Amino acid sequence: MDCCSICKRTDHPSRYCPDVIAALRKQYCSLCKQTDHPSRLCPNANGSAGSFTFSPCFNCGEIGHMSRECGQARDDEMRRCHICHNPGHFSRDCPSKHA
Repeated sequence: MDCCSICKRTDHPSRYCPDVIAALRKQYCSLCKQTDHPSRLCPNANGSAGSFTFSPCFNCGEIGHMSRECGQARDDEMRRCHICHNPGHFSRDCPSKHA
């Protein structure tokens, strides 16, 4: 058996290193706020740690959906185009884009 590249012991491979497993148990999950796993290994995430299950919507601030799926009307003043910097539309709908 090869030496563990983390702790240099020969009784286990790196992926089963007890030092890493102990460190993972002490980490904090930013998704579910538990301390027994890191975010990338969250059992509560839908699919992956990149899931939006625990992220707030940028539109309404509620958790569980993204702003594009939000049912609440968004204030047009908050909608600002990245091309012309005018409020009321997004860059994909910018009249200056096709000018």
